[in-house]
Amino acid sequence: VQTCALPIFVTQFSPGFTQMPGNLAIGAARSEAGAFDCGNIVGYELSELGITMNWAPVVDLNNPLNRVIDVRSFGDEAETVSRLGIAMAKGLNAGGVGATAKHFPGLGNTVLRSDNMYIYVNSNDREFMMEHDLVPFRELSRSGIDAIMTGPIAAPAFENGQIVPAAVSRHLLTDVLRRQFQYDGVIFAEDLECGLGAYTIKKAAQLSVTAGADMIILCHSKTKPLLAYNGLLNAVRKGKIKEERINESVRRILRLKLNIENYRKNRKPLSPIEINRKLERLSSDTVMVLSDPKRLIPLDKSVYKKILVVLPKLASLSNADVSETIRCTLGEHLSSEFGSVKIMSVALNPSPAETDAVLQAAHAVDLVVVATENSNEFPEYLRLLHQIAECRPTVVVSLRNPYETLYFPENATVVLAYSPIGTSMEIVKDVLSGHQEARGSLPIRLSDYKRPSKGEQAAWSTPVR
Repeated sequence: VQTCALPIFVTQFSPGFTQMPGNLAIGAARSEAGAFDCGNIVGYELSELGITMNWAPVVDLNNPLNRVIDVRSFGDEAETVSRLGIAMAKGLNAGGVGATAKHFPGLGNTVLRSDNMYIYVNSNDREFMMEHDLVPFRELSRSGIDAIMTGPIAAPAFENGQIVPAAVSRHLLTDVLRRQFQYDGVIFAEDLECGLGAYTIKKAAQLSVTAGADMIILCHSKTKPLLAYNGLLNAVRKGKIKEERINESVRRILRLKLNIENYRKNRKPLSPIEINRKLERLSSDTVMVLSDPKRLIPLDKSVYKKILVVLPKLASLSNADVSETIRCTLGEHLSSEFGSVKIMSVALNPSPAETDAVLQAAHAVDLVVVATENSNEFPEYLRLLHQIAECRPTVVVSLRNPYETLYFPENATVVLAYSPIGTSMEIVKDVLSGHQEARGSLPIRLSDYKRPSKGEQAAWSTPVR
């Protein structure tokens, strides 16, 4: 293939990419133009480094039961997720790279087992899956997306109640994707080391290709890819897999490579100024004021002369999360607008000493702004938030998933940023100061979930219907 001057798949990444607000923020903006711009920026920067394929967009439906999806999802409405996923994929193509919809058949309504396999909660409800989780994959299939990637997911409704991983499921890959959705793009099988402990790597690779996968992903070992390759080679030589079946995948992969070459040739350069303009335009449509019971916004500078800003030390909350690499600049942005601003950073599970220091500082100011990161998973941080709200006017800025707001003090003003990046914090500052109206929306049906009672505030980790 390389002798034909076709692009190869590159999987190494480098630091220095533009920080984007994330899919849930795009869902809050409900903007196809914003999703396209996000894909365009990411695609262009990847293409500039010689990367040819992006394993995005995530088109799983949001669900509080599944923290690995979290803010990577556009929302919990299948139609909205489909629209924004298609727009982001087109943006990636315009930037010069291929796009991949994942994680088929959808991680949203699943729970994680101890063997790293996600199982559908509604395990016998095939109709529910077809009308919800599978809708984005159907719509992106129709849009002609370059590739679709499976997840470590089992859908017993399609397997007569059996636990069969999607990566080796002929019912899902061939019957649903290929035949029902009429998808003829590349199918990636991820990850054959995840949730497939019942099979050897050789057997898993053989079953995956037989089921309909074109490319197999093995991320955690240098030796297992060779085992999978030799297993497939022997299966073809022994007639267990027909050579024509391999040729079908080769044709799809070569077509994808040719398409990627066309994306690269047709992409338009993006200057740093244009990238910043697109990013600011997207971020300005994401921030939302969820509640303001005391009508604090816009903040009156003559009343709130001294402000304390409490920031969490951001952490990556799943293997797919990079939050710990982001420095939240909310305090600095507020300092540029308001007179006396004190900034304190505390751990997500603050120590008694940190809690005492923050509460002492809170009593010395007129207003406290507290940023949060999935605080419902961190009881001590949540308790600190409630203690602050009991003694001072409080604005809470949610940096991540809005499900956490069900645990917030009812007397606090709540602003949803969906992201901790600098451009989002600039918009939060503008909203709090009254320079801009909050134009974002809720990308999830928060009203479907019950607010826990006061005694349960620090005990629950996920809301319930």
